[in-house]
Amino acid sequence: MKRLNEPTSLDILRFTTILHFQFPSVDVNRLVKECNVSVSYSKKTGRINYVHINGSLSFSFRPTDGRFIPTYQGGLLLLKFGLQDHIVVAVDEAVPFVATGKSLFTKHISSASQGIQPNSEVFVLDQQGDLLAVGVSNHPTHALLSFQKGVGVKVKHYNKQ
Repeated sequence: MKRLNEPTSLDILRFTTILHFQFPSVDVNRLVKECNVSVSYSKKTGRINYVHINGSLSFSFRPTDGRFIPTYQGGLLLLKFGLQDHIVVAVDEAVPFVATGKSLFTKHISSASQGIQPNSEVFVLDQQGDLLAVGVSNHPTHALLSFQKGVGVKVKHYNKQ
């Protein structure tokens, strides 16, 4: 287990700036103020590797593109603090499969936020608005809604409980 540290003000600034860039609809400043944030650092670079919020791993830093990748717990937090974009809604028949970590096929997508691009992080919800999984989109919004074959979202994180 990596050692968790209290983040510096510069770490908080980096975290909030990157998250706001990735998810502009989220009130990142309120998230940081209301939650207990701790970080772990890379031994090689000294940069943030992981962000834990309220004791749960919520984000991993991806150094290749400088983005924070949300886990399932991170997805729940982002939704709680106003996430309105990067959302894909699954039809009811796909819910049991996506909830166990299976990919979401395009024919099982009922709606998707505008502006989704290939390889962007997306949040898969059921028809009631509950988070099923966090994954990566394989297609832009218009393709997710119009294609009838193929994987639309590759699930990366789901509720394992």
